[in-house]
Amino acid sequence: MYHKNHRRQFKFEAYWADEVEAKQIIEKGWEKQVHGSWIHKWKAKLQHCTTLLKKWSREKFSNNKKRMEALHAELNEKQLRWDENHVKIKCITQEITKTGAREEQYWHQRSKIKWLP
Repeated sequence: MYHKNHRRQFKFEAYWADEVEAKQIIEKGWEKQVHGSWIHKWKAKLQHCTTLLKKWSREKFSNNKKRMEALHAELNEKQLRWDENHVKIKCITQEITKTGAREEQYWHQRSKIKWLP
């Protein structure tokens, strides 16, 4: 049964593992000074990491569809003058590939979730 105060369970996104920033965020979250028993410290640090990762992910990956559209539009514009923009075209193409792979990994991870009726 769904309750209004029910929070979505935290899930580590597989594509975060490819991001250097994710490791830095986890290290920062784990450095938090907490007092109490070891289990309380562990739980508080884990919660802090969770909060930091969610915030970072929302800011960095909030709208992949719009990002892809913008990258494709920029690529189309740069390809009109290939000779002047070949370096930029390569960078945009790499970013499109990376963003597409991230999106594919996201949906692959979601396909493994066992949905409840």
